[in-house]
Amino acid sequence: ELPERAKFNTKKNDIIVSRLKGKINFSIILEDDIIVSNGFIVLRPKSYTDALIIFGNLFKNNFYIQHRSLVTGSIMETISDNDFLNIYINNNIDIEKCNKIVRALIILKEELSYN
Repeated sequence: ELPERAKFNTKKNDIIVSRLKGKINFSIILEDDIIVSNGFIVLRPKSYTDALIIFGNLFKNNFYIQHRSLVTGSIMETISDNDFLNIYINNNIDIEKCNKIVRALIILKEELSYN
């Protein structure tokens, strides 16, 4: 019994990025079977290293500029899947720094879990 906008079932290490113009929300998924709305683009990198490279790029101003320039529409400006997949990703990212960020997110998730 999911809402109409709950469209995507994610897997661990997928990356989600908001489609809407404005502040760009994004995250790396830390566990399987998280449902996200169609307000996000779901990226499924081929490897963990690829996930770190993509994730690292999302923090960069260059990504923000590209995302913002590709949104279209009049009421709710969004970026299409095709346009999103054509955004330039810089491979020259500090992988270890991105890995530290992900490990910190895992620690936060574990500390905040009520299981």
